Order: sequence, then C-alpha cells, then structure tokens
Amino acid sequence: MFRDGSWGWNPLEYGGAPLHYLYPPIFHVLVGAMPVRSIGLAFHLVTGIGYALVPVALYVLARQLFEGRLLPVFVAIVYSVFPAPVYVFATWGNLAIRISTRPGLRDACRL
Repeated sequence: MFRDGSWGWNPLEYGGAPLHYLYPPIFHVLVGAMPVRSIGLAFHLVTGIGYALVPVALYVLARQLFEGRLLPVFVAIVYSVFPAPVYVFATWGNLAIRISTRPGLRDACRL
C-alpha cells in the first residue's frame, strides 16, 4: 500500500501512525509554522482550529445557498451543539452492545 518506506507502528509519531501518510501536505506546513515550543502543542492547535472553522464554513456555505441570515446562523449553531447525530440519539451509543447480546445473533456472528 505504501511503497516508499516502511509503514507501521512508530511510537515516536502521534498515535503511532506516520503523520505524512494520514494528513494533507498543508497540515505539515501549518504545524511547522506555529510559533510554539513543542510540535505536539502545534499539532493540537492546528487540529483544534480546523474543527473550530467548520461552523464558520457551514455559515458561509448556507449564506451562499439561502437568502437571509437566520438559517445560516441556525445551521452553524446546530452543528456547533450537535456535530454528529450520535449525540442526538442516545440509544445509538448502545446499539452495538444490544445487537451483540441478542441470543440468536450472538451465536450467528461467532467465527
């Protein structure tokens, strides 16, 4: 899959995976350009800023698609409060546990 070098677990990389295989190239530039004392802090800052800009991007997109400002503000706030449907539907969190503990299905899924 990755032929230009060995790709595997590396305890010196973030999360054990080589950074240059998992992120786009501009991410490396932004992490390197951050004026902080550690690369770990720079990584977390760039990642956090990226997540924080998603509601702003949704607002801009909704402003382009719809007239008015109420709907774009609503979309950005809803995404900020509920970034994934899993938070809205609390029963989804235990769905895998409930499915795997059903008597007939547990035996059918066993390898």
